[in-house]
Amino acid sequence: MKRVGSILLILLLCVASCGAYPLNTGDPAIQTSLDYLRNCQKDDGGFGEAGRESSPGTTSWAIMAAVAAGEDPRTWVKNGNSTIDYLRSMNDEILAKGGTADIARTILTLVAVGEDPRTFSGTDYVTELKSRVKPDGQVGDHVYTTIWTIIALASVGEDTGASVRWLMAQQNADGGFPWTPGAESDPDDTGAALEALAAAGISHDAAAVQNALAYLKGMQQESGGFHYGGTSASPTVPAG
Repeated sequence: MKRVGSILLILLLCVASCGAYPLNTGDPAIQTSLDYLRNCQKDDGGFGEAGRESSPGTTSWAIMAAVAAGEDPRTWVKNGNSTIDYLRSMNDEILAKGGTADIARTILTLVAVGEDPRTFSGTDYVTELKSRVKPDGQVGDHVYTTIWTIIALASVGEDTGASVRWLMAQQNADGGFPWTPGAESDPDDTGAALEALAAAGISHDAAAVQNALAYLKGMQQESGGFHYGGTSASPTVPAG
């Protein structure tokens, strides 16, 4: 599936090909989760929260999860509509209402299923995302929007140098990364920043990477989990 094995699945989703992944794709826990996802698919082919209509964002996460588990979500069909049929039907809405992170996520989703994000449904999502990169490398208004842009553009072989430099300049003194410039560090965005740096080819030995890893290790709770702005391992992430 294109470049998905090199960047998206190894770095973003930590699939079974990654040596540290604790379960293989045939594990009952993964298969049970896949069964749950299949049952959540709606008649339009998409996915949405219980009691709500399908949304491009939720559908994208479901698609990437399925790919990470070794499935081909293009074959997931409900009422004659596949997951990709749904994304095609929502193309105009994604462009009209999607934020920077939404466009980046759409690129990653399309790469994951072997679709070309430069020509999908007549749309060049790559050019659209690149148009949002500011002269200093920041993308959108936040750190996390820049993070997801780096991962998405790296997955299609685009240069991310300016954005990587901007991202590294946002690292806090404690080694972590914030969700927006000037905010406190949090494990969620620090982990995502590490994925972005790895996707962009930054060495594991780089000071920025080692400092971020040290921050994450220091934030791990006795339960083994990590908190986001509190004491729970369940994060609250700003929309983007």
